[in-house]
Amino acid sequence: MQAQELFPIPVVFIIFNRPETTEKVFSEIQKIKPKKLFVIADGPRAQVPGEKEKCDAVRDMVLNGIHWNCQILTNFSEINLGCKIRISSGLNWVFSHVDCAIILEDDCLPNPSFFHFCELMLKKYKDDPRIMMIAGTNYLSEKECPDFSYFFSQLFPIWGWATWKRAWTLYDINMTHWPLMKKDEYLKSIYNNKLFIHYIERIFDDVFSGKDDTWDAQWFYSCIVHRGLCIMPSKNLVSNIGIAGTRPQIKQFINRPIFQLNLLNINEPPIILVHPKIERNELKNLLNMAGYSYFKYFCTILLKRIGIFNFIENIYLKIRG
Repeated sequence: MQAQELFPIPVVFIIFNRPETTEKVFSEIQKIKPKKLFVIADGPRAQVPGEKEKCDAVRDMVLNGIHWNCQILTNFSEINLGCKIRISSGLNWVFSHVDCAIILEDDCLPNPSFFHFCELMLKKYKDDPRIMMIAGTNYLSEKECPDFSYFFSQLFPIWGWATWKRAWTLYDINMTHWPLMKKDEYLKSIYNNKLFIHYIERIFDDVFSGKDDTWDAQWFYSCIVHRGLCIMPSKNLVSNIGIAGTRPQIKQFINRPIFQLNLLNINEPPIILVHPKIERNELKNLLNMAGYSYFKYFCTILLKRIGIFNFIENIYLKIRG
């Protein structure tokens, strides 16, 4: 029997302390057998009992589960850096070694066609600066999906994605120009949806102020600063299965079904363009899944004006968490 050919695109696996989800996602990585595998791991939090043992178990699971001829590179932190620093510094390290990569976190379960879709798109658009990334996520319902195999979007989901070094070098972890962009209402030049603009502004405000310890909002910000586009598959290829520890406001995004994308007959979109109807449906579905409505929007405005919004929001998050 002929040995399976190794997958040529580098794969990045970001792990932490969840053996159950890590095992499921890693089993899909094992099936495609990447020629080069990067593993990024944060260290345990000192104040969380038993977390060091879980972190060690997850690292051992991955390292002991490589049974093919693979170049493995690890970037393990012995202390807890937090989401923002750990993932951003880890990806800086990755792209100091390679020009492109497919990136999966330990709770992002891909359909096998996700890897090969990314491979095709990474090769096709490697020299097109308009394209910043390839996503595995699709927010559309089946009836809303275009006839093409993929489409172009101004959303940048990172639950299973791929990019190039040329794009990652534009990443601005500090969101340097966000205050000026907000003042000049920059988002209105991109999105024709007031509710979505308010939703993104809240996220950007929380990250810029340090209230939210994350890295992905800065990537979204960096993509729109450079007027970048994301390639999205016509079917959802990745499901986030990480229920534990998920922020309450995104729980509706969890465990969405995944599908096989036909890669033998790729139907290319005729032009690199964001289709207005597709984007309207994307934004509508994303806001619905986030539980963000005009009622919540107007309540937020009112509560901010009377100065008690943050107090009520913190109580809500404690109850839901």
